[in-house]
Amino acid sequence: MKMARILFLLMLSACMCACSQRASNKNGDVDIKPKKLAVADTLVTFYEDYPAFLDVRDDRLCVTLVKSDTCLALFDKHSGNLVKRLGVKGKGPQDMQSPEFVKNGPLVDAGRFLFYDLNQQKLFFLDKDGELGDFSPLTARYGSLNVTADYIVGHSTGFDPSLFLVKDRKTGEEKAMELHPKLPESQEERLKDMLRYMYSPHVLCNEAQNRIVLAMYFFDLVQIYNFQGELQKTLTLGEEKDFGQMVSELTDNGDYWGYSSAYATKDFCYLRRTLNEGATGEGKQSQIVKIDWEGRVMDIYDLDVVPNGGFCVDEDGKLYAVAHDIVEDEEVFLLLAFDER
Repeated sequence: MKMARILFLLMLSACMCACSQRASNKNGDVDIKPKKLAVADTLVTFYEDYPAFLDVRDDRLCVTLVKSDTCLALFDKHSGNLVKRLGVKGKGPQDMQSPEFVKNGPLVDAGRFLFYDLNQQKLFFLDKDGELGDFSPLTARYGSLNVTADYIVGHSTGFDPSLFLVKDRKTGEEKAMELHPKLPESQEERLKDMLRYMYSPHVLCNEAQNRIVLAMYFFDLVQIYNFQGELQKTLTLGEEKDFGQMVSELTDNGDYWGYSSAYATKDFCYLRRTLNEGATGEGKQSQIVKIDWEGRVMDIYDLDVVPNGGFCVDEDGKLYAVAHDIVEDEEVFLLLAFDER
């Protein structure tokens, strides 16, 4: 029963609303006063396509579509006007099935969108005019995938539990990092069938700064590693707790903090942090947390609506997200732009 609950919670999109917390880490406490981000504009209204994730390059927003014959839609970020729909579902050389944005895509190419499709086992680019190209085979089946010139970084989608994986693109050598923090032996044995879900992180990496950032899905915990697999720092924004206590609250249907999505820029990581109701997994309080690649908290933002799925941040620091709503008894999804208030 508990394993089924973990599986169910892993598929939920966390809700967003206001909260205020105290930031703390190994190097001491940091008081951060949250700022409010309010909806500045509704750019696009979707009635049936089910938009899921998005990314931004210059004046273009790209959105992945779940319930559509085409997988991608490209918009002008200022007007919301559609530039192009593309990405035919299929098995051809330039077809796709379930494309996702590479998590550190803005660091890889500042002018093009970068995707991976695990079902099709390939990486590919999309330029700002809507042209697909540079398809290349992908041999690693990682979740929350990042790429650099030298490495592929993500978390395992297989059955062997590990915290994250680093693969050398030249030699093919793969390192699996052990689960951390470690559970007491008795607790680890009792939960062994759930560990690979419980330790699921959102992964971001920046090879130039030798940093890999893990934002834990089910725990109020961010871990900073280097590419050698050495832990550099841990960060929790709320009450600092023993990890075993965090696990007990999760498995005993207690409310818990966790990170539901993440976004990378050259200078910062943006992490979506949500307090979930234990019995249902529904989001109760949420934030966008901005940290640098060393794990220093720069800002915390409260949002005034309930985003659904991913989000992105442009070069000016403006945030974009998709929210679910009901308009005249009809289910819709709204592509929103936010401003600080």
